[in-house]
Amino acid sequence: MGLPGGQSISRMVHTLGNDTYTWLENGPESWICLIPLDRVRSRELHFERTKTPRGNLVGLIKHMREDDKEAAPQELQELFRQLRDQSA
Repeated sequence: MGLPGGQSISRMVHTLGNDTYTWLENGPESWICLIPLDRVRSRELHFERTKTPRGNLVGLIKHMREDDKEAAPQELQELFRQLRDQSA
């Protein structure tokens, strides 16, 4: 999924309203961004490096987990709608 306006991943995380996040390597070409939502809740965004058909290297969001539960595709779409609205 592309980010609205070609934003960076760090800009996306900042737009989510939290400057406190942690990156974990999850393999040679994949990472997890851990974002605390409050004192007990958290969100995990799982990224993988991939190449677009035009040859650009990008971070592909593979899936999202909230509070140790896999988020539905609709929840990920809603997250991107919120990002688009906040960056407009």
